Amino acid sequence: MPKTTNKLQKILEDILSKIDYLGRTQMMIVEKLSSLDEDFRLEFIAHALATDEIRDGFTKFLDETNAPDAMKLMMMEMNEIAIKIKKAVMQEEE
Repeated sequence: MPKTTNKLQKILEDILSKIDYLGRTQMMIVEKLSSLDEDFRLEFIAHALATDEIRDGFTKFLDETNAPDAMKLMMMEMNEIAIKIKKAVMQEEE
């Protein structure tokens, strides 16, 4: 049993290492492109915040840190917009 556990742990560590590498590579690319193209930066942020899990995580992060109130207010407004969009999409699907 311990051999199986050790093997699975090694596989998991390898996967996490590769995910970390991909994340760092993506961030390097995004930072470079964002510095060169304002539209790209805005579109990237919009797409990221359109994902509930990412937006919720960012909102939680802002709530738990000393983020400026203006930033927290902006996230509240974005969350409200996301809820309205979801409701509209759900109504269209009915």
